[in-house]
Amino acid sequence: MKKGRNENMRTLAILAVSFGFGTCAFAQTDTMPMKNEGNFAQMKQEALKRIDERISSLNQAKTCISSAADADALKKCHAARKEEMKGMRMEMKGAKIEKIEKMQQKLENKKQKMKAQKDNMNMPETPARTTTGN
Repeated sequence: MKKGRNENMRTLAILAVSFGFGTCAFAQTDTMPMKNEGNFAQMKQEALKRIDERISSLNQAKTCISSAADADALKKCHAARKEEMKGMRMEMKGAKIEKIEKMQQKLENKKQKMKAQKDNMNMPETPARTTTGN
């Protein structure tokens, strides 16, 4: 029994989406440590905010495209969406840079602390001075 092209595309799309969700779930375990409930609630709130922003952006694009009367109007919609996405990407990159800088600072502090501990361990004790009766 031969599968049609649409069925093959559908299967491929389902596999791609499944792989994407699996990858996202795996990635979230590394980048989102759940140390306490307050941190979790904040992360959840920020994630929902980002999703709402994306939904709003898509709704604006949909409205623009739906109301486009000709090819020029459609091009303007695409250009506007492109600019908006560019702004969103820049925000995400900025957040990523902040996160990396924070992580680097934390590692630098840890490095200095470990170096200080090492220096304290390697310092020989100064022997007590003894006086000899010369």
